[in-house]
Amino acid sequence: MGRSGQSGRGAPVFWYRTGEFPLLLLRRDQHSTGNGKPLRRARRIHRHRCGGRLRRGDRIHPVSDCFIPSAGSGHPSTRPCRELRPHRSRLPGDRQRLRGFPVRAILPTVLASRRPRHRDVARARKRQRRPHRRPVKVVYVCTLERGGPLSHVRDLALSVAAEGMDVHVVCASAQTARELRANGVAATAIAVRHKFDLRGASAIWPLLRGADVVHTHDRRAGLLARTQAPVRGAHSVHTFHGLPDELFGEVGSDGAAWRPGASRLRVAWLRYGLLRLEALLSYVGTVVVPSRALLEFVLRNGFPATRLRHIPYGVATRRRAPRPCSDPPRIGTAAILERRKGIDVLLEACARLSAPYELHVFGDGRERAALEAQSRRLRTSACFHGFVDDLGPRLDDLDVFALPTRGDNLPVAILEAMASALPVIATKVGGNPELVEDGVNGRLVAVDDVSGLADALEWTLTDEGRRQALGRAGAQRLEERFHPASVARRIVALYDELCASST
Repeated sequence: MGRSGQSGRGAPVFWYRTGEFPLLLLRRDQHSTGNGKPLRRARRIHRHRCGGRLRRGDRIHPVSDCFIPSAGSGHPSTRPCRELRPHRSRLPGDRQRLRGFPVRAILPTVLASRRPRHRDVARARKRQRRPHRRPVKVVYVCTLERGGPLSHVRDLALSVAAEGMDVHVVCASAQTARELRANGVAATAIAVRHKFDLRGASAIWPLLRGADVVHTHDRRAGLLARTQAPVRGAHSVHTFHGLPDELFGEVGSDGAAWRPGASRLRVAWLRYGLLRLEALLSYVGTVVVPSRALLEFVLRNGFPATRLRHIPYGVATRRRAPRPCSDPPRIGTAAILERRKGIDVLLEACARLSAPYELHVFGDGRERAALEAQSRRLRTSACFHGFVDDLGPRLDDLDVFALPTRGDNLPVAILEAMASALPVIATKVGGNPELVEDGVNGRLVAVDDVSGLADALEWTLTDEGRRQALGRAGAQRLEERFHPASVARRIVALYDELCASST
């Protein structure tokens, strides 16, 4: 506590310890005897010129008399105070009752907000009701020139823009950029050639300015653009479309997983190197997984569950019933011509069919020359069309769709076939069982089962009523579970949740 003394002609002086603040304890029990100077302001305590800071042993100079006027004094400017009773306090005399209090005990009260709490609650509610000043800006980045992820980005961008968001697409395909701009969506074509293309990454950087969400859709974009989002102050969302072929066979497989001819060292690197890197990158933002099978796989391999969201692809229905069967029937498939897609198994199965048929293969890849040679050797009626931009109308001309893939996520090609109301024959791997229900909208066969695939094709094509029923069921399933509007609403809800969490 402080010490009091005398200075000059008996004026009280107060010394205080370091770290304490002199606080006057007013006495309210003395009767007010007058109204000395009711309108006079209190004087400031004299400060030192060197910063105005009191030190140990400094004296507080006496202040002249200052009275608190009595409520009953009759002065016209007198207003009763609710905190002080109508008594007098003589400041110079009260200096004998100064006490030292720690500064840390006083500062919280001094610095506390004086605004009424009910006003803060009302303002917060008003801000919640107030609409966004501007729409959420979403930048989609896909460095693939073709394939299912690019088709998904195109459809998703249009659907999200229809929900009222500001959408900008960065893609590698100039034609896709022109199509998006023709539909009212801003798009820029930038070529990113490999995972270490710093020039391509620097070209993406200025397009992320002002973005609220950056949504990437392939491994190159996830490595080069996803990491730029936090620097730009945006939320990062990455759609995990797939895995390397050496690991894809383990996704949703109920038996022995298919493995291509790869060394144990490469498989070990992919499992304990690449997957661990993807798991670490998932902490940058949120990861969207299209199929439940792939979701279970990444959870088993170290991905954090709190960062994962399951949202499937969405494709619009083009027709609700298949057209009458052609003569001869037209069997079709659409895929990248790699060994993982199992087109070689489809050629073997078609060679075993007893009735005439036509096989149409849409897509291109490294295995195309070998598959064409196999088709000539088996003498199948196969036509390889390569990559086509208008896959939907091409599928409308088919009678049945087959995709005997050895490993997959959630094939967009199957969704496109369901949009054309086609029966689908696929393998029991990856997310295929989430799209095709055996005997309802198609058939499911085992991986590399040539006889089972041939029997499923015969079973579908020999009964027109069954084929029609399977096609209608597929279109209805697509409408109920994979409609692009419902998928876009789930994506928009995710964006709103991320943006709301940062405010």
